[in-house]
Amino acid sequence: MIVFFAVGALLAAMSLWMVLSPSRFAESIVSFSQWRWFHAFEVASRLLIGIAFVWLAEDYLFPTFATGFGYLLIFVAVGLLIAGEARHRRFAERSADIGRRVFRSAGVVGCVLGALLAYSSTLTV
Repeated sequence: MIVFFAVGALLAAMSLWMVLSPSRFAESIVSFSQWRWFHAFEVASRLLIGIAFVWLAEDYLFPTFATGFGYLLIFVAVGLLIAGEARHRRFAERSADIGRRVFRSAGVVGCVLGALLAYSSTLTV
């Protein structure tokens, strides 16, 4: 359950950052995309979290959701591998530009979903 709680808490925290400071969040995306291990980190983290969600889905209150979300993360990781580092970097930079206009409202949704994910991981199956 710690995996589900940790991912939910991280999602809620990052979403709160988006709500409170969308411009600074966008700047951080661009800065992070210049990091040497950016692409590898993003692919590996999505792949590992996706595998964990699929593997541990039966222990979660909503196993179908956990399985689906896990496969979505795995699919995105494979897509990023296929796209390659250069395209991924350009996508991150474009997302930051576009995101400045929608980060605040997307952050509200992310806060709610992250909090629900974290909270539901504390309930017994």
